[in-house]
Amino acid sequence: GTPARSVSIDQSNSAAIALSEQGVLYISTGMQLFRLDAGTLDVIATRAIDPPYDGQPLNNLGQIAVDAQGNIDVSGGNGWAIWQVAPNGIATQVSEGEAEARRSGGNTSVLERAPDGLVYG
Repeated sequence: GTPARSVSIDQSNSAAIALSEQGVLYISTGMQLFRLDAGTLDVIATRAIDPPYDGQPLNNLGQIAVDAQGNIDVSGGNGWAIWQVAPNGIATQVSEGEAEARRSGGNTSVLERAPDGLVYG
């Protein structure tokens, strides 16, 4: 196929990857999300739609999981919650309570998508 175009990647954080059922590779670098599909590497510009982060991009991203529709579940980000990022970058908080999805002393949650589609941290 055609080679992926290059993009600048923030390398100050460790990366996390997820592979969709369709063979699309998703990458989190801590501050950025990328989608590699059919040789094209795209930045997924995130925007939270839940208060108090409404309109802000997600940051401090951790582990990721992806579903068949291309939604990305990501731990961390704006309050250490678990967020679901739609293919268009709109991020909705999916963890309950006070957006405190982890209390692990600095390590992000590990996410796993079960066969039934649920994500577990």
